[in-house]
This record gives sequence, C-alpha cells and structure tokens, in this order.
Amino acid sequence: MSFFYRFIAIFRLTFKRLWAQRGLTFATLLGLATAVAFITTVPLYADAVQFRILQERLTANAERINTPPFAYIYRYIGGWEGPIERADLIPLNEYLINQGARDLGLPQEFIMRHFETDSFRLYPGDATSYGNPDAALGYTYFATTSNIIDHITLLEGSFPSVADSAPDGIVPVMVTEQFALELGLQVGDNLIAYDANAESDDSQRQIPVQISGIWQPNDVTDPFWPYSPDMFVDLLIVPEETFNGRLGHIKNEVNLAMWYLSLDGEQVGTNDVSTVTSRANRVARRVDELLPGTRNDTTPVDGLSNYRRAVSELTQLLAAYSVPLVGLILAFTGLIVGLAVNQRRNEIAVMRSRGATVWQMVGLSALEGIILGLIAFGLGMIAGLALTQLIGKARSFLDFSAVSTLRLAVTSTAVRAGVMAVGLAILAQVIPTISAARDTVITYKQDQARAAKNPWWQRAGLDFMLLGLSAYGIYQLRQQSSIFTADGDVLQNPLLLLLPSLVTLAATLFCLRLLPLLMEAISWLLAQSNSVGLLLASRHLARTPSHYATPLILIALTVSLAIFTASLAQTMDYQLFDELRYETGGDVNLVGAGRAFSTSGGYGPPPDTTTQRVLFLPMTEYLEMPGVESASRVGRYLGSAEVGGQRISGTYLGVDRDSFNDASFWRYDFAPIDLGYLMNNLAATPDGLLVPQAFLDQTGLQIGDFFRLSVRNGEDVVPILGQIAGSFNYFPTWYPEDDGMLFVGNLDTLFAQIGGELPYEVWMRTAPDFDEELFDAALNERNLYGWYWTEPYARIQAEQLKPARQGVFGLLSVGFVASALLTVLGFFLYALFSFRRRFIELGVLRAVGLSMGQMVILVGGELALLISLGLGLGTSLGAWVSQLFIPALQSGEGANRIPPYLVEIAWNAISQVYVLFGVMFLLALIALAISLRRMRVFQAIKLGETV
Repeated sequence: MSFFYRFIAIFRLTFKRLWAQRGLTFATLLGLATAVAFITTVPLYADAVQFRILQERLTANAERINTPPFAYIYRYIGGWEGPIERADLIPLNEYLINQGARDLGLPQEFIMRHFETDSFRLYPGDATSYGNPDAALGYTYFATTSNIIDHITLLEGSFPSVADSAPDGIVPVMVTEQFALELGLQVGDNLIAYDANAESDDSQRQIPVQISGIWQPNDVTDPFWPYSPDMFVDLLIVPEETFNGRLGHIKNEVNLAMWYLSLDGEQVGTNDVSTVTSRANRVARRVDELLPGTRNDTTPVDGLSNYRRAVSELTQLLAAYSVPLVGLILAFTGLIVGLAVNQRRNEIAVMRSRGATVWQMVGLSALEGIILGLIAFGLGMIAGLALTQLIGKARSFLDFSAVSTLRLAVTSTAVRAGVMAVGLAILAQVIPTISAARDTVITYKQDQARAAKNPWWQRAGLDFMLLGLSAYGIYQLRQQSSIFTADGDVLQNPLLLLLPSLVTLAATLFCLRLLPLLMEAISWLLAQSNSVGLLLASRHLARTPSHYATPLILIALTVSLAIFTASLAQTMDYQLFDELRYETGGDVNLVGAGRAFSTSGGYGPPPDTTTQRVLFLPMTEYLEMPGVESASRVGRYLGSAEVGGQRISGTYLGVDRDSFNDASFWRYDFAPIDLGYLMNNLAATPDGLLVPQAFLDQTGLQIGDFFRLSVRNGEDVVPILGQIAGSFNYFPTWYPEDDGMLFVGNLDTLFAQIGGELPYEVWMRTAPDFDEELFDAALNERNLYGWYWTEPYARIQAEQLKPARQGVFGLLSVGFVASALLTVLGFFLYALFSFRRRFIELGVLRAVGLSMGQMVILVGGELALLISLGLGLGTSLGAWVSQLFIPALQSGEGANRIPPYLVEIAWNAISQVYVLFGVMFLLALIALAISLRRMRVFQAIKLGETV
C-alpha cells in the first residue's frame, strides 16, 4: 500500500507541475504533436499514394480491363491439360467457394465460377448430314456462369430452363445478340450441336438445342466480367443444373473451368504484403493439389511486391526531405522544454538541497515527458492523417488545388515513426533536466547572476565540424558540377536538399559564435549615444549568448530554409514550364504546315488516285482559330557551314522575324541581347544569320563576319553567303547534342532563293482559356486532318501529379507553414519567459531610476535586435544558399539540362514570414509593456527570488 500511495503521489505531483505552467505545457504539447504529425505523415503518405498506384497498375491490364485490383482467377484449361469430368472439379469447387477467401485472408466481395465444354459445330435443326464443316453455321461451346442473370439484359425470350436429364432431351440455351445477328438466330429456333471429335457411336455426339433467349451485358465495365464480355459471344449459356445433369452425359465434358474471386483489399498496407503474398502462395499450392494443372492466372502478388519496394523507396526519400523540417520542430520543442526547465531551476535546486537525488528529478521530468508524449502521440496521429490528405492535394509549393484520391490507413511503420518522435521528445525533456539537477542553490545563483558559459555546441566545436563537412560538400559540387553526380530526377536524390541544409546550419552556428563580438561593437556605438535602454539591451545580449542562442538559431534557420525551399520549389515550378515550352517552341507547335496531304482530306491518297497537293494557309487563318493570340512560321531543315575548310553540320531554322517574337517562348538568359534586337538585326540584314556563341568560339568568327552555309531539303541544296547578325546561347527546340550547330535565318529570304515555299511548322501563343477540342475542330474545318500538334501543358499537369513531386512539394509547403508558425510562437514565449526570468533585474533597474519608456525600449530593443539579426542572417544565408545550390540541382545530362535552372527567389512567400514576425513583435511588445506597467518594484526586489 505504501508503494501504491507513493506511485499515486508521483502522478499527482507531475500533473500539478504541468498544470502550474499551463502555457508551457500547451506549447510543449503543440510541438510534440507537430513533430509526431510530420514524422508519421511520411510513411502514411508513401503508403497511401503507392496503394493508389498499386490499384491503377493491377487494374490496367489490356486483357482483363475490368478486373479489380485484388482479384484472384484460377483456371483449368483442357486444351493444355486435357478435358476432365465434372466430378473431378467438386473438391476444388467446394474449397474455393467455402474456404478460399478465408485462406486468402481478405474479405470476399463476390465469387464467380464458369465452366465450358469443348467446341461443337452448330447445324440447323433439320440438317441430315454433319460431316461437312462448311455446312455448319459456326463453332460454339456449352457454358454455365454463376449469377450471370444479375448482370445481363434479356432482349428476347427468357433465361433457359433446366433441361431434362435424359440423354436425348432438348437443351434450352441463350446466346448473345451479336451471335444471334451473325448466324440469323431467333428465339425458338432448333439447332444441332455436333461434336466432331466424339466417337461415332457416342450418343452425345449430336445434342438438340433450342434458343430460349437472346442477351447482352448490362455494363461491359462491370467488375463481374473477368474478361471482356466479347469472349462470351460464341457460348451457349445454360443453367448450372443443365451443365451438371443433361450435359454430364458428355464424356470429359469440362474443357475450361474458372473461379474468379474478387476480394476487398482496401485495408491492405505495406506491412500486410508478406502475409497476403504467403497466403496467396499457400492457396495456389492447395488449388494445384485439389486439381493438378490449375493455374493462378491473375493475382496481386507481383504488384504487391513492387508496391512494398516502392513504398520503402518513397518513404526514405520523403524522410530525408523532412529531416530539416523535423529538426526545426524538435528545436522548437527543445526551446520550450528549455524555458520550462529554466523556469523550474530554482525549484529543482531547492529540492536538491533538501535531499532529492538527481535521478528523482530526472524521473519526474521523464514522467512528464511520457504523459505529454502519449497525448501528443494521439493528437499527432490524427493530425498526420489530415496532413497526408492535404499533401495528396499538392500541385506545387503552397498550392493544394489537386484532387486527392488517397486511401488513409495507419500502418505499423507510421506507429513506429510516431513512437520514435515521442522518444526524441522525451529525450529533449530529460537531457536539460539532468544538467539542471546537478545544481545546488549556490551554483544556481552563481549561474543566474551571469551566464559565463557559451552554448554547449560552441564549447564542443560543433560549428567548426559542420563547416568542414559543408566545405567538403561544396568542393565536391565545384568539382563535379552537380551535387554527388546526381542522375535523373532531382526529387529522387534527398542528399540534394540535405547538403544545403547542412551548409545553412553550419553557417548559422558559426555566425552565432561571432555575434557577441557584434553585440559588443553595437554596445560601444550605443555608449556614444543617450539611449540607455538600447545600450542595456545590447550589453545583455553580448554577455548572455547561451540564453538567446536557441531562439536565434530557430529564426535564422527557419527563414534561411524557408527561402531555400520556397525558392527551390518556385524555380522547379518555373523550370517545368520552361523545359516543356522550350521543347515545344511555344504554347502550340503545329507540325505539318504546308506538308503534302491527300486531296480527299484524309491520311494518304484517295482511293481513286495517288495525286497529292500542298496547301499553305495564310497566317491570318491560324490567328482566327479559337484561343490563338499569335502565330509564326518556323522552317526546320538540314544545314552545314564551311569555315576555313572545316565543315560543321547542324540545323537551319528559318523564322518569320515579324511574328517570331510574339509567338515563341523566350527567356532573357537565352542570348546576350533581347530577342527583339536579334529579330531587328535579321530585318536589317536579309542574309543575316544568328549563330550559337559556341560556334563563334569554335571558329573564331565575330559579329559581322561572313561564312558559307548550305541548306538541304531532300535532294535540293540552297547555298547561302550569310553574315553573322547576332549570337545566342540557347534557342527554343535546339538541343546541341542531338541537333548539332543551329543557324537561324530569315525564312522569307530562303523561300525567295528557292523560288517557292517548303514545309514548315507553325508556332503559336495561346490564351489562358485555350480549348484543345475547339482547336481540333478548327483544324478539321480547314481539312488539316493529316497534321498533328503538340502542346506542353498536359505533360506539365501530369508531371505535377507525380507522387514523389506531390509528396516533396506538399511536405515542404506544410513544413514551411508549420515551422514558421512554431518559430514565431517559440520566440513569443521566449520573450515572455525571458521577462519573468529577469524580473528581479528589471525591478532593480526600475528602482534605480529608469523611466517606463526606457524600460519598454530596453525589452523592445532586445527583441528588435534579436529579430532583426535572425531575419537578416536567415535572409542572407537563404539567398546565398539558393544561388549556390539550386543551379547545381539540375541533374541529368544533355537535353535534361536545357534550358538551365534560372534561380527564382520566392520573395512573396518569404514576405509572409516577415509579416508573421512583425505581428509577433508587436504582440510581444504590447504584452511586455503591460507587464512592465503592472510590475511592483518592491515585490520584484523582495519576492522576486520565489517567482
């Protein structure tokens, strides 16, 4: 009983301690729940999105277009194994119907079984000879399908009745509408099904058949049909009783047997893959034992194995991308825990002086952490599910406009991740307590008088070690031109984000080491002025670096990583548009303009002639098409230059200089001068040519020089003596490794030299409300059937909805918002509790004569200095890291690196962080001013030590 009472007393004391500091408890709980939510979101999203892909892949089968994702089809094919008797199917049939779904371990939605005989020739009922196959109406099979009546519509007649079991009885059947139309059958017709392979004395060689009904499927996409309903076209459908009874007289009547189980796999997660796979394999072995030769044709096993591997890869990818964000959240938690521990240091020191052990203090703190962790775990899991759904709607950075179809299920991986987050939070709760529990009242008062020690990471030299790692990473970047020689999609290499985060952290910590020196310099400058409040604020910051290190790190890291991630996301967004528009040349590229096409208006020559003609529409025709704002002709032909005996092959691109500027995609970094000036240069020089800067470097030519160029179209070669009118680095649709050199000239000049027009493309700029169907209709109206056109926006939308991209952008967006809000909240709490910690000091300053205005300037100036330093340091580091790393994040080779990344600093997103800190500063200043006005000097001096 004594132990029980002690146990209850510990819990009561713990709850009282938590309730006594409700604000800090709530903030700590918020930080813990946020950390759990973020860490669990990664496996939750990976599992949900890969399950969606799994369903799509399992369903996307050309032969079984209607099969649900978790479908199992077992087939015995007599053509391979030999026909069998109906009695041989009974053990397997009873097992799959009564036990199969339970052994597979998934809820059963429905089961369908289908049996067929071997082929029969179908003859009219009055036929007298069956030896001539040419006289037969066709070939057919007797078949029975369970529950088919619920999924078909009888167009004529009725469902066939059960046939008399007598060996010579008529068999009522129903046939498909298509089969009836092909053979001219009607309800009531009598036919003969003739088995040409049976023995001549077999009584079942000729089976009389009567058409009782004609049917069609209700819905060809119904999951009931394991294959296309077209496979039922030539079947004579009978009830199962007829197949077992009347048709049972046929020797080895079963030529095909199929069992189709549709199961509910909605709750299958990553951790269930092994169980589902092993169960499916056991059932497959049992099926083969009951009926040797039966094959498991359709199963989700292979898809599940790929699914588990894909989930693991995506989880690792997103986990790596979330490390910086989770680190910020845990830093916030550490800040709040540190404030709570500092608030209790006097209490802990008194308890230690009265006999409490270090482990008792640590135990109380650990118990607090466990209680808060359990509550945060539940809240965080709920928030994690909501965040997962939100991330599934991510289209871009801070854009959640996509339609989400994610199935959410709590997996054991997510639970373990949440438990890990709680464990880290408990450590963050316990470690500061261990340090505080070593103090006695005397050592605590000495430390409270002046914080003589630097932060632990400065004493350990952590910033120098991180700087060394960062320097090595940057060296590798310079040497290899891309981070860790990444190949493929930047989103598939999480190290691309971890290195910039490491550099940012190292630079932040190193700058904080220098910050006291900066504060000393500011103090010296302020000492020359009359601002007592600002002077005291700067001297306090210079002397107590450990007190403000964590909040300042939070601000700097939040702002710098926010700038980097937002800029990376915005740059990648713009790059996606730029790459695909560069590949297209504009918003629309109509290929085939002026090409030969049939006079019939279709593909190829008309039936009665091989004559074809060439039609060139006036450009005004294209401008009249719906959604087209501008259009320009672009001719693409082979070209080769002759310079100093050297022949350089490439492509000649003829442009319409008057309209090219308006219709094409262009970026300012494609050329040293504006595109308008380049087109003007072509206008001033009819034989002028624009060439790549690499061509000038290779040949030594300069602007204004002449060289010979040969343009080839088929067998015709057009010589041109061109003058270099300008240079460029990149040109839309030009990829040097594939196309060689590019020579851009006047299309009209080329046509004038040829004496006619050659086939060309039409590049167009379209309005935002461009409608593809209306555009297609306009092409058809002008009989442009043989042409085709490309546009980049459908591919852009498909790229935006890729799971990895959605996951990374969604995670970064949510993390950007959460880390900013938590950092602002953490700094606000730091300001309030810093005031409480310095209550005595401020009371003494007020007693010695500082006015209320000077006191407000003191606390406000301290906050303003910290916020300004944090924002300034974070902004500088974020912009520098963005300019340093984002260009190197463009991975791949050749066309994958054209056009190059153009870094876009996302100032719009960052301004939101500035506004948040501005609002926080005003609220904190108002709260501190109110607290200063309510402060009683005598209470601060006499009772301050117990506060």
